[in-house]
Amino acid sequence: MLLRDLSERGLPLPRIRILSLEEKKDLIERELKEADLLLLNLMGRRAYERVKEYLPSLKEKKAFIFGLYAEGSYDEEMKKLGIEVDPTIEAYNRESSPENLYNLYLYLLRQYFQYPLNPSPVKRMPLFGVYDCDEKRVYSEEEFSAFLAKLEGEPERLKRPKIGLTFYRNNLLNFQTEVICKIVSAFREEDIEVIPAFGYPDARVLERVFLKGPFRIRALLGLSLKVGIKPEEVVSVLTRLNVPLFNLIIPYEGDEETYRNSKLGLGIMERVWQIFTPELIGAISPTIVGFKRKEINPETGEILLTEIPYSQGISSLVKKVKAYLKLQEKREGEKRIALIYYNYPPGKQNIGAAYLNVLPESIWNILKGLEREGYNLGEEFSRLSKEELKEILFTYGRNVAKWAPSEINFLAQSGKILLLPLETYETLFEELPKAFKERVIKDWGSPEDAQIMVYQDERGKKFFLLPLLRFGNILVGPQPSRAWEQNLDRAYHSSLLAPHHQYIAFYLYLRKIFQADAVIHLGTHGTLEWLPGREIGFLEEDDPEVLLGEIPDIYPYIVDDVGEGLQAKRRGMAVIIDHLVPPLKKSSLNPDLKTLKALLGEYRALKDKGSELSLSAKAEEILTLIKKLALDRDLEIDFSKLTQEKGLSQEFLEKIEDYLTELEEAINPYGLHTFGKPYEEEDLEETARLLSELTGSGTKEDYQRVLRESAERELRNLLRALRGEYISPGPGNDPIRSPESLPTGKNFFAFDPSRIPSPRTYELGKRLAYELLEKYREKEGRYPEKVAFVLWAVETIRHEGIMESQILSLLGVRPRWDERGRVIGLELIPEEELKRPRIDVVMTISGLYRDLFSNLVKLLDEAVSLALTSKEESPLKRNQKRLKEELKRLGVKEELAERLSRVRIFSEEQGGYGTGLDTVISASHTWQRESEVARVYIRRMSFLYGQGFWGEPFEREGNYTENLKEFLFKRNLSGTEIALHSRATQVFATLDNDDYFQYLGGLTLAIRTLDGKSPMVMITNLSDPKKPYQESLSKFMGREIRSRYLNPQWIRAMLKEGYAGARFIDKVVEHLFGFQVTNPEVVDERTWRAFYEVYVKDKYGLEIKKYFERAGNLHSYQSLIGRILEAIRKSYFKAEREIMEHLTEEYMETVAKVGLACCEHTCNNPLLTKFITKGYLSISVMNKAPLEELREAMPKANQGEGGRSIEASKNRAPFNGFQRVKGYLLEERKFSSSKEGGGISGGGSIPYLYLFIFSLFALSFFRGYLRR
Repeated sequence: MLLRDLSERGLPLPRIRILSLEEKKDLIERELKEADLLLLNLMGRRAYERVKEYLPSLKEKKAFIFGLYAEGSYDEEMKKLGIEVDPTIEAYNRESSPENLYNLYLYLLRQYFQYPLNPSPVKRMPLFGVYDCDEKRVYSEEEFSAFLAKLEGEPERLKRPKIGLTFYRNNLLNFQTEVICKIVSAFREEDIEVIPAFGYPDARVLERVFLKGPFRIRALLGLSLKVGIKPEEVVSVLTRLNVPLFNLIIPYEGDEETYRNSKLGLGIMERVWQIFTPELIGAISPTIVGFKRKEINPETGEILLTEIPYSQGISSLVKKVKAYLKLQEKREGEKRIALIYYNYPPGKQNIGAAYLNVLPESIWNILKGLEREGYNLGEEFSRLSKEELKEILFTYGRNVAKWAPSEINFLAQSGKILLLPLETYETLFEELPKAFKERVIKDWGSPEDAQIMVYQDERGKKFFLLPLLRFGNILVGPQPSRAWEQNLDRAYHSSLLAPHHQYIAFYLYLRKIFQADAVIHLGTHGTLEWLPGREIGFLEEDDPEVLLGEIPDIYPYIVDDVGEGLQAKRRGMAVIIDHLVPPLKKSSLNPDLKTLKALLGEYRALKDKGSELSLSAKAEEILTLIKKLALDRDLEIDFSKLTQEKGLSQEFLEKIEDYLTELEEAINPYGLHTFGKPYEEEDLEETARLLSELTGSGTKEDYQRVLRESAERELRNLLRALRGEYISPGPGNDPIRSPESLPTGKNFFAFDPSRIPSPRTYELGKRLAYELLEKYREKEGRYPEKVAFVLWAVETIRHEGIMESQILSLLGVRPRWDERGRVIGLELIPEEELKRPRIDVVMTISGLYRDLFSNLVKLLDEAVSLALTSKEESPLKRNQKRLKEELKRLGVKEELAERLSRVRIFSEEQGGYGTGLDTVISASHTWQRESEVARVYIRRMSFLYGQGFWGEPFEREGNYTENLKEFLFKRNLSGTEIALHSRATQVFATLDNDDYFQYLGGLTLAIRTLDGKSPMVMITNLSDPKKPYQESLSKFMGREIRSRYLNPQWIRAMLKEGYAGARFIDKVVEHLFGFQVTNPEVVDERTWRAFYEVYVKDKYGLEIKKYFERAGNLHSYQSLIGRILEAIRKSYFKAEREIMEHLTEEYMETVAKVGLACCEHTCNNPLLTKFITKGYLSISVMNKAPLEELREAMPKANQGEGGRSIEASKNRAPFNGFQRVKGYLLEERKFSSSKEGGGISGGGSIPYLYLFIFSLFALSFFRGYLRR
């Protein structure tokens, strides 16, 4: 229009060119050289940084340079480079309607190029107002009364529930209101009135329009509330509004077709402002409601973006909002709530969550809270005790794997749980999105083919078992198993697995049949938010969206695991209610270490007296105990280099004494937390004292107050969330690192990832990188050439970029920051300043890190590219050149070979999470050599990120017929000399969950498999934020084992937690086995012997087995013993015969008393079963009572009742133990289902258990024992 008007007036036509940041460098350079006037967007500095190098030449030729959006960005540097600020230009730009932009061009031509033009003054839009889609009219703040009068004239609209919608003023200036009005009309069809409002600042809009204005709203939709907000001001208003805030998203990058064809989801560079910023103010349920259609003006090159509604997303939004309105409207007694806990992998011993006493304490506390609030839990619940509730849930509310069909029969025939007919499910399944159904059928077959939790009655009718227990209007039960362990072929060969049919049936039942008003996913963490699909920003076919749909998701989550909690918020649409960590205390020395400490004191006393003979004997005693306790492994003591000719050196004594002091002063969690329950007074006082001492802020009394407040807020805010109210946000983290994470009960958030790392953090990381290199050089006499890192989102949130800073430092690169502290680029550290080679760095990142910190993935990739531009030779450049030449020899084209050889970041496939090692290592009967496990890690973690790749399948290229991405990953891992991970929490340690051995252990195992030796495995220990340092994994884990798991003080606290504490101890042994397989340097026979002596032999007299039994979780004791026996079977623990017999006796006694746990290794490991059978057949049974129990219990594992009922273990004869048999010859018989190191078990029935049962039958002369 402008050019046409100028042409009609006979004026020279200016050449107008509009450039985006995505333009190629040569185009930008060419256009700027020809420019006579430049308008430069200063907001965020990205455009400024992109063109800064060209500004001096523009200034020199006297071109006009004006900054746009200069407020808060314009600085002295810009001024020196010739950038000016013209208030009139800014005014036109701020009011950027098409009419105002037209007049802006007229103004520029008149003011700076002397065109005879008369631009109209700036036409201003009201700063605040509401928009009426019917009239296409803006009502300013002064006109609210007119808008209200209009509503009063339409009674139907006036009486409807009202919700607010905030949008940007620019939407009106640019006539971009189609999405807004589509949302308005969609809600109006459901008899809900939407009030669209705009203005700046956001807090002022919310306060004037919705809080103090005439409109009382029930929910708030945020199309804006993203850029330039002041969170504390907005939260203050939202708290007073007390309505849920929904995050509405229109992706900036890509139209609907492009978005739909991508697995990525929301663009990498927009995740900060579209997702993170709204979380700071408590926004929930990020929902796509529109897309941008891109058109290019052929005259100017201007990119025109038109916002187009996304109908399915708007429909989903309407359903979600209506669900929250229903929570506000319904009386508590009418609400239907599903309380979901975790029992994965399946097993009677495995109900629980991270550092939370789920069964029974937290479940009981929540249900009692609901009862007090007026929820209908039925008469049965009012008569139950806590212990009776636990027995009911333990007996019936659990998942059962397909290898235990009798357990399925028992549950199905109990009459206690829900059975969903197959034909009902098929009808519901058919209604699901086509793309979703295709993925499910590909992985699991049709519904008719389903095998997991399926029961067929005597008439041949099939049902899905849903182990949900109903108490009035409340359902309680376990989230379905993810079932990798029941589809081991996929576990070995795939990185993605769709939810199975029973998993789908579970959530469809909650939505479609039970019609739950809300679900509570109890504790850290479930599997729904980890299902395949787009990383962030779902469409209708993404798995979590299909399954949970519109149901409000309330999610109690541990405050120290923000990273995984964000996944629940972003992919599970959850409202987080964060909860406390367990009480924290200083450790004490266990009895063996106290003995060692005493011996050291005696040695020093003897040395002072000069008693050489006694001194030598005492030294021998000390060294023997050190070796027995494996302290030499922790402290890397080489006994061959120790000489006692002159006694133990002062250096040696101090090394041991310092380590004992570290152990005494270690801060550890004691026991578990119960949701909504305050600490015991003694625990409260000790934790408060430690927080005051370690944080250096606040008094003990201050922390006692916030800890008490935390417990009260947890339950109160859970109940408020169930009323559809606003849950205030706040930071999460380890309370010692971040005392502001208290009190709990918040909808927690992380921090701004665009500020990682800060200048202070970078300097700290730089120092730690230097320490790492020096430790290696001290040991090896040179710098390492290659270092491999493990990066986790949960850790980065805790340490705020220290690991990333180490990577940058090793590469010889440092960040550049703007005046607001945001990272805006990188610069190469000159060789003369670096004074060492640039180290080659390989980064293995978790899928969660990829999702949450995609900006850092991009930054680290840019760091590698920048380091490769250095002139000097380095390990990085040598390895890159070598790999490129190798790729070219394989037939890969030059340009692609260059890109591939630069990739240094690897992770899971797009939409995939986890290495798979937890499943494969647990299924230890399916592999003989650790190299088979390493192949799973390599297969799952070999997807490329950076250099233009983002986790896409990339397998073959050129002449290479194998998997090219795996080839690249292996080449990058080979030659690694240090493997490094971090720990930045006082709560979680290496054996608390399986993630540590999956990632750091998997990395080490892969390197050892490729190179024949393990790298130096190190931990950046950040648990004390004031004293970060590098240490070996051996020492880090050794300290953990001695101060926690082999410490009677810690064990007593955990045993007091009952069922949940027993489960926790069992999980520790499970994870120890994981480290045994992946990092054998840190777990050896002495470790297994120590665990046997403490937990089975009960060397400290803690009555451990009695505690397990009283807790109703003898299955955890059985599982623990089974895991130690498996370590023996796999030759990791070469135990003496007495130990083997004792373990076998204990294992068989638990089977006799409570049946089998039916977890992976107790019910689905034929080789372990055979191994135990062999040991058992050498033992005589003098007491028939246990054999009677075995007669009942063992068939139940695959035929009969399948477990312990509520009445189990009553009136039974005492167990008197086993005695050895003399004169029996053990004859080994082979059977087809249990080949040594055999193939992958497909589950189903378990004939090897029949052999076990038959052996017992033959030995004890029982008849009629075996059935079916």
